Amino acid sequence: MYIVKQISVDINHLSSKHNSYQQSADELADELERRYGSQIVDELANMRSVWVIELIRKGNVDIADQLFNKVVSSRLDPNKLNNDLRYQILLAAKTDKARDFAKGRKAELNFHNAIGFRRRVSLLIHGYYGNVHLHVIGGSILIFLIFGSIYTYRRGIIRLLRDLSSGRPRTKSGYMKPAVVMDQYSLLLSRFDLDDTATDSEIKAAYRKKLKDLHPDRAGGEADAERVQELIEVKECYKRILEMKATRFNS
Repeated sequence: MYIVKQISVDINHLSSKHNSYQQSADELADELERRYGSQIVDELANMRSVWVIELIRKGNVDIADQLFNKVVSSRLDPNKLNNDLRYQILLAAKTDKARDFAKGRKAELNFHNAIGFRRRVSLLIHGYYGNVHLHVIGGSILIFLIFGSIYTYRRGIIRLLRDLSSGRPRTKSGYMKPAVVMDQYSLLLSRFDLDDTATDSEIKAAYRKKLKDLHPDRAGGEADAERVQELIEVKECYKRILEMKATRFNS
């Protein structure tokens, strides 16, 4: 296979000299394909893809069209390599004839659903969606980033707006315990020495500690009426917290 690779290098060198040699080089590539068959199909397809881009840049669309059809027919279409070649053709096309040829490749990309957001922006800049000023493109990208950020941090924004509307002051460490306005959820959490920034695991740990402190064993095995009543209240309080979390935070 070393000989095959060396012949391929020679063909590439020949084809780069002049447009008229490109067709001759392709005929040599056909001869290689007949001689070695499927062993070098992929290599020849990659080589012809390079030629197609060079020919499109030079405006030699007729030969580029022939080579492009050979590349596409040699690989099961659609596939990523063929779609990448179509996209490179769009970027390389400069002359009117080349642009007309490229628009056909753009239609194929649309048909294969192979134009993602980045490619779409790039093609917009290259004028495939009409003449659009750069400040319009920049403004569109900025709007996209703003709405993307809002969507990403939507939960935090909603909670912040809710906090501002409820009048609860906020510090770096969380909500202030002696708040002017403290809702029922905050009052229930204060029973466990927590504020409403507490996580599920923190609430559960505080609840278990409270149960342990009120256990009869802590009172020498004797449970007086006051401790029993407090134990009942703690259990009810924890149950109410879980119910409020389910309705308040939809979790």
